[in-house]
Amino acid sequence: GVLTPSVLSQSTTRVVQNVPYFSGQGADPRLHTLDLYLPQSESKFPLVLFVHGGAWRGGDKSQEGRVNFVNLFTSRGWGVASVNYRLSPAVQHPAHLEDVARAFAWVYKNAGGYRIDPDEIFLAGHSAGGHLVSLLALDPKYLSRHGLSPENIKGVMTISGLYDVANSYDLGVSPYPREQAFGRDAEGQRDASPALQVATADT
Repeated sequence: GVLTPSVLSQSTTRVVQNVPYFSGQGADPRLHTLDLYLPQSESKFPLVLFVHGGAWRGGDKSQEGRVNFVNLFTSRGWGVASVNYRLSPAVQHPAHLEDVARAFAWVYKNAGGYRIDPDEIFLAGHSAGGHLVSLLALDPKYLSRHGLSPENIKGVMTISGLYDVANSYDLGVSPYPREQAFGRDAEGQRDASPALQVATADT
């Protein structure tokens, strides 16, 4: 049930899997990687960087069902980068987001080698991934560590994300994903809430 080149559309001419986007101290050989799905093109093309869901504690960049997302974009001449990141309870916020920022920075800085247009990189994410791409676009401190800013993000497509961590509840689920991912510190949960960063981003 994983995404393999054999089930991708014929317009996809290059699949580059398990590319390390971070190789520094503490790098994880599986979780600090991304997969690239690149269309046939003689010129630069836009790319969507996709971040999977899974309550910040599960999921993978090559999950079943990702093929539909990849084919949708590659068939229209877009590239897709599907990203892994560290998971809770092994880590807590902001580790997940630090990894997504690293992945974006890697794609941006290596775009030329893959014919990706660095000025046309979009973010997309589902569930926990929707939360992460939203926060990356609204809080500049994560990309600033890589010499970038949210202005380098062309746009964001978020699906069923959590936008207010501070005021959400984990009903009927134990252990609680929110506490595993963000701890119990109220200030930290506010810092992790995209909805609470909007006013700051607009000023």
